[in-house]
Amino acid sequence: MLAQLVRTHALILLGFSAIGSVQLSAQQALPPAPRPWNQESASESSAGAPLTEPAGGRIQVPPEAVAQSEQANAPTFKAEPPLRESVGSWYFGAMAGANITQDDDLGNTGGSTQPMGGLKFGYVYPFDQQPIDQFMDETNGRGIRLAGALETEAFYLRNETDIRSPGGSRDLVTDNAYFMINALLKGSVDRLGLYAGPGGGVAYTHATGAATAGSGNEQDDVNLAYQFIGGIEYNLPSQWTLFAEYKYLVNDGLELDLFTGSSDFGSLEHNVFMLGLKRNF
Repeated sequence: MLAQLVRTHALILLGFSAIGSVQLSAQQALPPAPRPWNQESASESSAGAPLTEPAGGRIQVPPEAVAQSEQANAPTFKAEPPLRESVGSWYFGAMAGANITQDDDLGNTGGSTQPMGGLKFGYVYPFDQQPIDQFMDETNGRGIRLAGALETEAFYLRNETDIRSPGGSRDLVTDNAYFMINALLKGSVDRLGLYAGPGGGVAYTHATGAATAGSGNEQDDVNLAYQFIGGIEYNLPSQWTLFAEYKYLVNDGLELDLFTGSSDFGSLEHNVFMLGLKRNF
């Protein structure tokens, strides 16, 4: 009986001893709790930013150092240049093409194709730097940007026609200089743009040929003129822009002294087709 009690007490003591060993091992396996940050006792790195406490423990990084590190390592992106229609800009252009004159109000023969050339100078007014959302689907998510332009232009065109009369017909050649102001509405998708608008100004006409009366067979006249413009343009990667333009141009109220007597041509109408190049500033 005594031996049995001794064995029982020995087993109980061994059990308590094993439990104590497990608890001690668990306490030793836990990492030490971080200590409060102490700015005065902190050691500094070579760059001067405090990193660790002198007594060891976990690395302690102040919020200012974290913010500076994140800012230094933030990715950078190259900004794309804005579309030319989204910012105000000046431009200067040169153009050349052909003029096809319609029949005038007196029934004289028109339709001859003659050269034209000129210069233009203008300014683009941005309406909105953001594209119009309603056109996102039609433009594959790019949208359409709208802008306005006000420009002045000066150009020359030539016209040849025959003045008919019961006694025969004689040739009439008119050299015309136009000085116009145009108001344009522009719409663009990426580098491609369309524009249209009206214009008005003054036409100076110098007439020569056998049909003119007076000394030297020459006549001059100055009249009001107006036009309607439609065009397409493409912005090159540089500051240059290619454009193609159509003008329906009217020399309104042309009057000349001809061999048949003074004649009022009414509205002398032109169809003008041209190509040009603009430099943007």
